Amino acid sequence: MTAISVSPAPGFADPALGLHLTLRLRGVPGGDFEAYAACENEAGHLYCSMEGDAGGFQIDPVKGGAILLTVSSLGMTFENDAGFATLERNAGDDRSFLLRPAACR
Repeated sequence: MTAISVSPAPGFADPALGLHLTLRLRGVPGGDFEAYAACENEAGHLYCSMEGDAGGFQIDPVKGGAILLTVSSLGMTFENDAGFATLERNAGDDRSFLLRPAACR
């Protein structure tokens, strides 16, 4: 994997927080994979269910404005025109991601 990004998706999951996710994989043709998620506060962290029964993840705040995104036991599945890409909770090394804030473009 080379990159994962999370950005707001206004109006996607009202009244819950809607997010747009982008996943870029090294050596995989077809461009970026995308997904949408609806998030709600659960016991002090944000739990996000991905659109289309594509899994979920948890978001926790970290010092300096960063967030820690942790893949749920259901995994996380992304889609593009070429097909699907799944991050598994119990396989591989891509299970949690420390994401730092980036400037808006």
